[in-house]
Amino acid sequence: MYTGLYIHYPVNILGFVDMRRAQMGMYTTVYIALFLLVARVYYGIMTRDIRNILLNREDIQNLPGFFKFYFFLAEKEPPHAKYNPGQKLIFTSWLLAFGFQAITGFILYDTGRLGWLLPCFGGLQNLKYLHYLVFLYFVATTMVHVYLALSEDPAKLQAMFTGHMRRKETP
Repeated sequence: MYTGLYIHYPVNILGFVDMRRAQMGMYTTVYIALFLLVARVYYGIMTRDIRNILLNREDIQNLPGFFKFYFFLAEKEPPHAKYNPGQKLIFTSWLLAFGFQAITGFILYDTGRLGWLLPCFGGLQNLKYLHYLVFLYFVATTMVHVYLALSEDPAKLQAMFTGHMRRKETP
């Protein structure tokens, strides 16, 4: 994201010497992120954990109860499996948004060969706006995700990075 900000608005305060280094940083991170995404999807399919992550019909039906709890309109959180419907909504939307970012990013990178796709997005300027809006979506949902984890139980923030949550000890 940091490199994308510089590419979008190149100012010296962001620390890059030139545009080429920012672009190389962006391409490196994109390929690493694509590899990690493919590895996670593969792992999810092989272990059948993908069902715990992707939003399903039951989760959509449970979203109103989830929102009532997190907007302090209900005292008790509705029961859920490993992830609640809100987490699954974010995870599923991130998967779709990341795919969109990858496609639009590759088009922006090589408009010479992929320029024939520009009319599908309403032209180059619209494609840039859409790419930027999805970036803002990632920033906003990441902040919401961290806030919700911290507001419920700070130990859940650790689980975001490690995948494991400390168990509460019972006296």
